[in-house]
Amino acid sequence: MKTIAFFGIQGRTGKTTLVYHLAWMMAERGLRVMMVDLDPQADLTVWSLGKERVQDLLHQATPPTISSALAPLVQEHGNDAMPIIGERLSERIVLLPGDLGLSQYDNLLWNAWHRHVSQPPDPSAFHRMNAMNRMIQLHAQHYEVDVALVDLAPNLGAINQAALTAMDDVVFPLIPDFNSVLGLRSMGPALKDWRMAWKGMADDFAASLPANEMPRGETRPIGYVLSPISMYGNRPAANDQSTADAIEAAYVEHVTSGRPLADGANCLGQIKNYQSLVEMAREAHKPMFHLRPADGTFGGHQRAAQETHHVFAALAQRIANRAGLRFPDT
Repeated sequence: MKTIAFFGIQGRTGKTTLVYHLAWMMAERGLRVMMVDLDPQADLTVWSLGKERVQDLLHQATPPTISSALAPLVQEHGNDAMPIIGERLSERIVLLPGDLGLSQYDNLLWNAWHRHVSQPPDPSAFHRMNAMNRMIQLHAQHYEVDVALVDLAPNLGAINQAALTAMDDVVFPLIPDFNSVLGLRSMGPALKDWRMAWKGMADDFAASLPANEMPRGETRPIGYVLSPISMYGNRPAANDQSTADAIEAAYVEHVTSGRPLADGANCLGQIKNYQSLVEMAREAHKPMFHLRPADGTFGGHQRAAQETHHVFAALAQRIANRAGLRFPDT
């Protein structure tokens, strides 16, 4: 099972759109996919289920959300993650819903991290930092998935810090503007620092945990996606292309430390602005490439919806190649 995080520190990068559409595309190609909504704003959950279903979940005595699953793990003595019933979106897609309750864990995880790195090894602090990994692995095994796609909040907070130590790979959704260059200058070094700190922690407890409960802390950046790109014909607008070049340079310098990829460019894909289709897809609770005239797509909208299938099929293939995933239909 592979875990792939989608991580950025800007809003409106199309991060949730990427996770949602890649999940449906990978499922179409034969993989069993688990979407994990670790953004307390829970946009992925609302898109997948709709507001009414989300309200139904939250009104239950113990909401079947990730914050409930994590609750036992953050106790001082540490229990196992509480299994929750994921939301089945299709035969091959399951969602672990997020909710605003996740935000309560940020300070707790931050304190746990600093207790462990600034004092002698602290088993309870390590247990809490490892909570995200154990929660994801528990549900991945239960649902027998091939890949978990993890939607992270746009920040450098402790929830993301704990989650990223448990990931195999990370993709950076970026906007084609100079703020993305600045963001890479922060995200690249932060990811490296977190990996190094985690390895030091893990060494203290490696002998006390089974291998599958111990993240290696070797999260591998496998590329970035630019969206939305302004297109003229089949080429990006000049301004966007100039910014894309600056982003590539920043990615190489701050994320890969100048190491080239063996199989091509760092940019996994450039996605043009499908804003009106995105809104239709959110309202219909389905991916853009599943929209039909009954959903309001006619003429140019329907052609654009069909185009998104090719766009996300190509992107899913590139990400699968980088992550070492093989589609059963190939």
